[in-house]
Amino acid sequence: MGNATRSYNIIWHIHYPPKDSMSPRTHRLAPGIFELLLAIALTTGCSSPISKSVRNEIDPDISFQQLREQPASYEGRTVLLGGEIIRTHNKQEGTTIEILQKELDRWGRPKGKDETGGRFRVFADRFLDPVVYSQGRRVTIAGTVAGGQVEKIGEVDYVYPLLRAREIHLWQDRPGSVIMYPYPVWYYWDLE
Repeated sequence: MGNATRSYNIIWHIHYPPKDSMSPRTHRLAPGIFELLLAIALTTGCSSPISKSVRNEIDPDISFQQLREQPASYEGRTVLLGGEIIRTHNKQEGTTIEILQKELDRWGRPKGKDETGGRFRVFADRFLDPVVYSQGRRVTIAGTVAGGQVEKIGEVDYVYPLLRAREIHLWQDRPGSVIMYPYPVWYYWDLE
C-alpha cells in the first residue's frame, strides 16, 4: 500500500504542483499562454483546404442538385464539392475519381451523414495513386464544371456531373470518438 500511495503522490505533484512551487510570475503568464494557444488553434485548425484565389472563383449559388439535373448549363463555372471516394481510375491522360457527394461543413470537410445528392466524377490531368485515393476516403474538390457523362449504374442510365480538378484535398481519417472521463485517468487505476 505504501508504494501505491507514493506513486499516486508523484503523479498528483506532476500534474498539480504545490502552489508554493509556482512563482507569482508563472501565475500571471499562464492565462496569456492559454489565450495564445487558443488563438493559434482557432486560426490554423479551422481554415479551408482550398486556396483563397480558387475560393474567390467558386459560385456558391450552384447546388449539387442543380448541377446533377443540368450539368451542361453550368459548364465552365467553378464549384466546391466533396464526399467519399467510390473508385479511382487511371488512364494515360490522367485520373478520374468517382465520388459519392456529401454535404460540406463550414471548413469544406465532407460530413459523415448518410444523406447524399448522388455521384459525380472529377478528372485530374495527373496520376493519382488509387491506393492513396482509395474507396471510402473523404475528399474536397474545387473544380470547373465540364458537363455531364452518362453511364449505367446497374440497369439505370445515370448522369454524372463531370469536373476538371483545380484543387483536390484528401482528408485524413479522424478517430471515431473521444471518451471524456469525469476524473483524472489515474483515478481508474487499480492501486493495489
